[in-house]
Formats: sequence, structure tokens, C-alpha cells
Amino acid sequence: MRGATRGDGSVGEDITANLRTLKEVPNRLKGKNVPDLIEVRGEIYMQRQEFLAMNEERVAAGEPAFANPRNAAAGSVRQLDPSITAGRPLRFFAYSWGELSERSAKTHWEMLRAFEGWGFAVNPLAKLCAHVL
Repeated sequence: MRGATRGDGSVGEDITANLRTLKEVPNRLKGKNVPDLIEVRGEIYMQRQEFLAMNEERVAAGEPAFANPRNAAAGSVRQLDPSITAGRPLRFFAYSWGELSERSAKTHWEMLRAFEGWGFAVNPLAKLCAHVL
């Protein structure tokens, strides 16, 4: 398993060691119909309450507060020391795929269910909507 940022769209940064500190990213895929090769795309984020609590702790320790959860998450996952990443309230959910040796689902919704079966977290707010013209 390797992990990378999207970088400039062509070249990203290797964040493998930092991703291994996140419980929502499995070290080994489990379940059925796991492709030989899959690129899982997802989002690393902080929940608002956890972000606010982390900032309170930082200010109390004399460190500067982070400006917002998005930038704090992005910077946290790019740390050179994985222990810094592990100490921050980061979460991950899978939302799509890139390169794939064989398709494990017919629809995006089915692929999200496959991600869950393989051990990834997916956005709990995702919903299957009826097709409306």
C-alpha cells in the first residue's frame, strides 16, 4: 500500500507512513472481490468539534491555532514525522477510485459498499438517490 497527495495534479507527495496512522485506512483489504490493483481516492478531514478542541489545546500550550480544519488536515497528513500526524484528530473516507484492475461494482453506490467491505470508511452522509428526470 502506498499513499500520496494529489499534489499538482500530476505529481503528489508520498504520505504512506502518515496514512498508516489512520484507523479508517486498512493495512490490508479484506472481504470479497478485492481487485489485484486499486487506487482508492478519499478525503482526510477533521470534524469541527475535534478541530476546535485541538486548537484549544494548542493555544493553552502556547502554540498558534490553526486557521481552519481543511488546512489543518492537509498540513497534518504532510508531516515528515508520522507521530505528529497520529497525534491529530484526522479521519478518512473513501469516495472514488482511479486505476483499477477489474471493476468490483456496476454503480458508484455499489463501489462505496465494496469499499466498506474491504475495510475503508465511507462518508456516513452518502445516500442513494432515485433517478429523476
